[in-house]
Amino acid sequence: MPQWILATAGLVLASLAMAAEYSVDPRLHIVTEHNDNLRMTERNQLSAHGTSAEAGVLLRRRSEVDGQELDLRLRSTQYNRSDFDSDDQFARGALHRNWRRGGALLRFNVDRDSTRDSEIIDTGDILHKSYRRERYQIEPSAHYILSLRQRIDASLSAEAVRYGHERYMDYDYGTGSLTWTWSSSERLNWFVQGSYTHYKSKQSRDLGFSVLNTPPLLPLLPLLPFEEFSQSYSSRSRTAGLQLGGEYRWSEQLSLTAMAGQSRTRNRYRIKDPMEVCSFFEQQGLPELYQGLIGLCGMEDSRGNTRLWNVTLDWTGQRHSFQGGFLSQTQPSADGYLLESRRATLGWRYELTERARLIADGLWGRNKAQGSSPLQLGAHRSERDYVTARVRYQHKLTEHWFVEADYRYRYMDRRAVRGTAESSALMLGIRYTPQGWRWSR
Repeated sequence: MPQWILATAGLVLASLAMAAEYSVDPRLHIVTEHNDNLRMTERNQLSAHGTSAEAGVLLRRRSEVDGQELDLRLRSTQYNRSDFDSDDQFARGALHRNWRRGGALLRFNVDRDSTRDSEIIDTGDILHKSYRRERYQIEPSAHYILSLRQRIDASLSAEAVRYGHERYMDYDYGTGSLTWTWSSSERLNWFVQGSYTHYKSKQSRDLGFSVLNTPPLLPLLPLLPFEEFSQSYSSRSRTAGLQLGGEYRWSEQLSLTAMAGQSRTRNRYRIKDPMEVCSFFEQQGLPELYQGLIGLCGMEDSRGNTRLWNVTLDWTGQRHSFQGGFLSQTQPSADGYLLESRRATLGWRYELTERARLIADGLWGRNKAQGSSPLQLGAHRSERDYVTARVRYQHKLTEHWFVEADYRYRYMDRRAVRGTAESSALMLGIRYTPQGWRWSR
């Protein structure tokens, strides 16, 4: 575990010992699930059922000028297909401090889950069993009020993601942003935001290639001094972006936030080629088409532009609430390069009674490799559309006991695979939130 995570967790725990108001809130959640396509594959779907038990505790400390919290969760999931069992751990922490004209916030996240859950948004590739994924993130941020109408916000984020299988490439990802806000009226705010991101994938495993029995290469076979070879690669991407936008509140119930802009990315690839296959083709003066058909020789440094959008519509009524959004940006990936990602979300919540609640939400997404070309490692494998739709019913039995029923539908269409993948899952759960402890000192 990175040392900065341990240091941040230590600060949170040390803060909890200082004078203020304290609270401890435990919880327990048990869910049973049936899924007719657990691996989200186009063919040979795997049907499975299982049970998940999660225990957690939330520790909080509050004072007039600062506060801290630490959220810990342990989850164990067992399926009738044991290859997809997992024991997961999660930690969330935050420290904040306010002063007269500003404030600062420090967050950290530690996730030790499995590819069964993480790859739905990222690669879409769940493989034949669950593998460990570890994610460590730290996010410092601060704001300063320049005047009654102006404010500056700054934030940084550092993230390290590690996998337990060679199919997925480990990576580091860092972001930074600076936002200026101007309030032209009580209802209208304007934003200008500059951002920078840095993505670095670790070296891939050695990829083996064979050049025999490949029809486009048959005329070249007499020239080739090799039949089989291996290569590997890593990548690095730097992105700078600028967005303009605003927030408008029609009323206390309805608001719209919209930002638009563009980013510029430079992608660099490093190929490890111990047999110097690519150099051989360059010396022979072969067309790029043939080079692209041989291993990684077609991977080229590139530049690309991405349109940035961040739109959110919120409406809250007496018993209803609705939220819709659209997001277009770059995102890191375990495929070994940066992705262009577009997502649209919808969420609806309805309070049926004081004890019953209905929740529906949906997600549509589209991914593709940033700055990709047909010559770059068949980067079309990252190009896919995916949809998730979910309906949940929650009922409060007593002050501390809740039951819920949940239906989830997923759809995925990958360019590199013929056909589409669909899955339906039904989940029944019970939640227990005992009375916590409160004290001050």
